[in-house]
Amino acid sequence: MSAAVAHATSPANGPRRADAEATEVLRAQDTELDVGARFLRAGGRCMPLPRKEFELLSVLLAHAGQVVPREQLLAAGWDNPCEAGKALEVYIRRLRQKIETDPHRPTHIRTVRGIGYIFDREALGWAS
Repeated sequence: MSAAVAHATSPANGPRRADAEATEVLRAQDTELDVGARFLRAGGRCMPLPRKEFELLSVLLAHAGQVVPREQLLAAGWDNPCEAGKALEVYIRRLRQKIETDPHRPTHIRTVRGIGYIFDREALGWAS
């Protein structure tokens, strides 16, 4: 797991459990995803995420600094990835609108042509 991602369990809950009381948070600099509540905190704002956006961002944050192949993202967001068509690009665009300062010039979620996407460490000031 990437050092850029922090997992937290609420102290009152003790060891991590798979129930709704456990709180897991994925963090990468100014972006924070509360897994239990399905909330995104980015740019000083807090907002709920629809299921597919949540699943895609979870995968990207869990692999921050690594290229995530398109096929892996499709498998995370769709029961039948073959039916997704251009939907992945639409959901990535929606995430960029929520996270990026300028969604047309993304610095967090970047496209790696012909491969997939990366939640970029370099843009966040992390050492390689």
